[in-house]
Amino acid sequence: MEVIDTVARLREWVDGRRADGESVGLVPTMGCLHDGHVGLLDRARGENDCVVMSVFVNPLQFRRGAYESYPRRLEDDLEIARLGGVDVVFVPSVEEVYPALGSLEEIFDLQDGSSGERDSDVFTVDCVGVDGGMEYVRVPGRLVMKMDGVDHPWHFDGVATVVRLLFEMVGPGRAYFGQKDIQQVAILEAMNRWLKMGIELVEVQVVRADDGVSLSSRLMLLDDDQRAIAAAVVGLLECFAQDTTGQRVDGLVAKLMAGVDEIQTHRNMLKIDSIDCVDPVSLERLDVMTESAVVYIAYIINGIRLAETCWCG
Repeated sequence: MEVIDTVARLREWVDGRRADGESVGLVPTMGCLHDGHVGLLDRARGENDCVVMSVFVNPLQFRRGAYESYPRRLEDDLEIARLGGVDVVFVPSVEEVYPALGSLEEIFDLQDGSSGERDSDVFTVDCVGVDGGMEYVRVPGRLVMKMDGVDHPWHFDGVATVVRLLFEMVGPGRAYFGQKDIQQVAILEAMNRWLKMGIELVEVQVVRADDGVSLSSRLMLLDDDQRAIAAAVVGLLECFAQDTTGQRVDGLVAKLMAGVDEIQTHRNMLKIDSIDCVDPVSLERLDVMTESAVVYIAYIINGIRLAETCWCG
């Protein structure tokens, strides 16, 4: 396994493999890997001749405090990648990914939206940084101004921008993403169609722990009581989505909220941030449950924000 930290060396490596007729799969990550990431690596390993995994904590999609506190454990990640059969781990610096942006402050300033207007229907690009040398992707309002994007649409702009750059750096035949982040997946699928790069986006099913909670790097922040609360929320969500096709969503949400109120929190604070029942492609809210509906819930336990996604039908 090779560890590469420059775009030039990465492109040289990938070009060499493609020249030999080999297929390339990409697994973008921010590190702090868990078994959910292992599932992505396993899928990529089985479907491609070689696998590139990126480890990059992207400041464009975080506020400064969240970016600085994001867990980082590169040595552990490299070992997981090695055991997963990864050929190359790409670990660039912020300066390597965003050379036209002079500082972290300049990156965080992009989140205020002043660099350009958002179109309601189509992806657009703002030219920012030194001599306008960086293209900052704006996600259309129809996809971003709902669910988690209502409060921080810049987050998804940051995700789209860095994934587009990774696609251009690697030029993979396939790229792998977890289905848990349903809004992110829908946005990246739409962006992939806009880019017309011929990349196949592979959605990998959510990986859950024995207690039903979907795996996330944030789970390490929970103590035992808080983890039990998370498991109880998942149990309610599964009941919400089971055999409910044709039922009105508002009535089901009321029952779910009533169940949340009964969860034993043991002095912890539990707050439901949002509940959405949507079409997985358009992200449009549904009034009536359908067989293809996706239920997404975001909740906060003592300041720790978690999310769960459940497919109906």
